[in-house]
Amino acid sequence: MGATELDDVSALLQRVLPDPAGFAERLLDQFVSRWGVTSAGRSGGSAAMDPEEDAGAPPVVLAPRFVPHSLDALTDSNVLLASALGACDCWGLQDDCVVCKGKGEPGWVQPDVELFQVFVGPAVARLADAGLADGHDPGTKGNAS
Repeated sequence: MGATELDDVSALLQRVLPDPAGFAERLLDQFVSRWGVTSAGRSGGSAAMDPEEDAGAPPVVLAPRFVPHSLDALTDSNVLLASALGACDCWGLQDDCVVCKGKGEPGWVQPDVELFQVFVGPAVARLADAGLADGHDPGTKGNAS
């Protein structure tokens, strides 16, 4: 890794984790706000949701509670997803970004493998289960000739 790349990574880390305890607290607040209460008033963490398993049951709609740090939580999610995809948290959309200078789209740096597995892994697995991992709809023949 060159000195410039190391400086970029260092600057990105300083933006991502200036306050690790606050970051963890905002992530916990976000988790509780999303999964803490369902529309039926039950705890949202009691059972995993599996659409195929519950095909006959009415859908459970999660009702997020208001959290004062919701903007912070959204910002944290953006930073985590950007890191998972190897992007700057501005997504390369800000030419005046001090970290990437507008070049930080996905793949700009090496993606974070653990975060990639957390955020992208389930979606890829879902596509594979549905037969869509190769980008073709299983209802089509795949040959457009």
